[in-house]
Order: sequence, then structure tokens, then C-alpha cells
Amino acid sequence: MTVGAGETLPVSGRLSHDSAGTFIGTGDFEPQMTTNLGNLDRVLEHFGARRDQIVGTTVLARRLRDHFDTVTRLHAAYSGDHRPTGTAP
Repeated sequence: MTVGAGETLPVSGRLSHDSAGTFIGTGDFEPQMTTNLGNLDRVLEHFGARRDQIVGTTVLARRLRDHFDTVTRLHAAYSGDHRPTGTAP
């Protein structure tokens, strides 16, 4: 769900589905994460926002310890020189 509140745009519930609603990356975490970040780009674009305006992200993943290196690598690549806070509980 995405609802703007003034100049704040909280984004939650992003999953690794394509535009037809098909789940991407069954059994393979990296394409799931990559698709999810691409979906986030589409949400930002829809609301006229940019990656460098992201303040923080939270990644929820099953077996996070198994995927932590992938999460940090892809998050860093996605963010570029901009470094929003990141949480992976």
C-alpha cells in the first residue's frame, strides 16, 4: 500500500511480482530482491520521487542470515552514492 502524506511517501508491502502479478524468483533470492527494488522504482516514479530521496528501508526476508550478503550488496548497488538507513530485523 502506498499513500502520500504531505511530502512524505511511506511505501510498504513491496514484493517480487511482475506487472501481471506473477511471483518472480521462486527459490532464488537474488531475482526476488532485484524485482522488488525495480518495483520500488516504479512506485517512486509514479509519485514523482527519486531514489536519492529515500530516507530508510527495511528488508524482511525469511532466512535473512542466508541472504544478508546479497541484501547488502544489492541495496548498496541500488542506492549508489546515496546511503539511506537500512534495517534488516
